[in-house]
Amino acid sequence: MKMMQEIMDQSDVLDRLHKHLDTKKDVLKQLINHSNSIYLFGTGASLNACHAAVLPFVNYLKKKPIIIPAGEAHYYLDLIANDDLVIVVSQSGDSFETKEICQRLNEKVIDFIGITNNENSTLAKKATVMLEMLAQDEVSSATKTYTAPIFILYYLSMINHDTNSLDDVYSKIELYHKQEITYQLFVNEIVRHDKMYVLSDFLNYSTARASALLLKEKDLILAEPMTLSEFRHGAVEVIKPGFLCLIIISEKSYLSEFYKHLKYLLSIKADVLCISAFDLEGFDKNRVIKVPELSNEMFSPLLMTIPSQIISALVAKKLGLDVDGFIHLNKVVSDY
Repeated sequence: MKMMQEIMDQSDVLDRLHKHLDTKKDVLKQLINHSNSIYLFGTGASLNACHAAVLPFVNYLKKKPIIIPAGEAHYYLDLIANDDLVIVVSQSGDSFETKEICQRLNEKVIDFIGITNNENSTLAKKATVMLEMLAQDEVSSATKTYTAPIFILYYLSMINHDTNSLDDVYSKIELYHKQEITYQLFVNEIVRHDKMYVLSDFLNYSTARASALLLKEKDLILAEPMTLSEFRHGAVEVIKPGFLCLIIISEKSYLSEFYKHLKYLLSIKADVLCISAFDLEGFDKNRVIKVPELSNEMFSPLLMTIPSQIISALVAKKLGLDVDGFIHLNKVVSDY
């Protein structure tokens, strides 16, 4: 499975990326610190990466980025001023929406950062500053090209601080992501379902979105992502005995609320699996994938996404699906 190899390459990709970003730190710092509002554009996995960066931007830059799906950009581009900064994230850099955004921003003479995996793309050529993902070729769903832009956005959020603190993220990926046997119970449970919820604390909403997208793309499972707080207001009515819920939790301040949700789901006999940064008291340890805690939980969404990548690849393999291909999806959406 090429997808599995791409998953395993991520620690090295982020290490290389960190060194690459350090060479552009001064120009990035100037762009960010002289900006008024910051806009993030992306689609699919790239859009989820944008969502993963919101809290670090708020916490370290004291700016809340305005996140807009690339397909809706034409509604908002006229609101962007010359003292704003735009960040466009696109794996290919050549999707229809990305090209349109680049053209409009160039016409308005607005600085923007392009984050792409294709150094020869429209985005790479038109951006004020191009940041390459350095993920090399990727044949399957976004794995390296999902974590790479998250890391870049985390770096940008830390531009006025010690960016070496991000070493903790990719150094800990190596600690657990090759333990394939850990995932077997999860795989055996998930293959029995064609629909499920992927639930999370607020910090990991982007992780839930990314995980659900992989389950759709790779495993043809109708997976709906949402935070546990949103889930309790309506969606919980769908739960019947045996309905599958995958919960992702790494936000320490949310633990007490998480336990309330967990207790309720178990009481109505939902089928619950957890990806957690914590040891979960009173819950079957075999139904938990334990992810290493980071010294700064703000960056944990990047680490928390690795298990769902592995799970989606192993589930696809067990279902006899094409792990490294797609039925309908085109990486560059030039047509439907």
